[in-house]
Amino acid sequence: MWINVVQWAFWVIGLGLQVLLTVTLSQGAGREFPALFAYILSLLATTAADILAFAFLGKASSTYRSYYWSAELVRQSVLFAMVVSLAMHVVPAGRKTEAAGRMVAIAGAVIWIGSVMIFYSPQLNTWMTAVVRNLSFFTGVLNLLVWFLFARSETRDTQRLMIAGGLGLQMTGEAIGHAVRQLNLSRDISLAGSIFVVLTHFLCLFIWWRALTLDRRYA
Repeated sequence: MWINVVQWAFWVIGLGLQVLLTVTLSQGAGREFPALFAYILSLLATTAADILAFAFLGKASSTYRSYYWSAELVRQSVLFAMVVSLAMHVVPAGRKTEAAGRMVAIAGAVIWIGSVMIFYSPQLNTWMTAVVRNLSFFTGVLNLLVWFLFARSETRDTQRLMIAGGLGLQMTGEAIGHAVRQLNLSRDISLAGSIFVVLTHFLCLFIWWRALTLDRRYA
């Protein structure tokens, strides 16, 4: 029973942070960070859909599992696109050409399509687990590179540095949490790993909100 209470509490907190970010982005920051805005909107929509699917379908149904992996793939795909967008801001201005933009877009499409095709399996859970894991890996590697480049850049961009740093904390938390769950030591330890993943996600959203509300004179 208490697990359901924790689940609903996390949904409420998550929706609250997502709404807070959506309001902040809609007040002007969304024009500067359109990819981040798209990700937050997709996160807000899929979280609301998660709640409805859980309430009306139940986690044990095959329809819910199909929905879950579809939503997870959407979230991971938009997140990958957001990190690619951050990467474009690190490239020196003289190299921001249409050709470079097309190459980044093509590379992203190849990674996405390749992941879906190469890891295909008749078992939906096996297939989507591999695809999402692969996209998450490339997102994490690219985000780490982006963070290092922003940190070493002569022109300070505190907002994007914080956005990349927040995502880095979230992805580190996911790696640790999932590793703990895979140990299969006990149900309580596995649950602790899952809670750790959620908490680092909340931390990421909070850091993003703080980054977007920074006074640009000091950013």
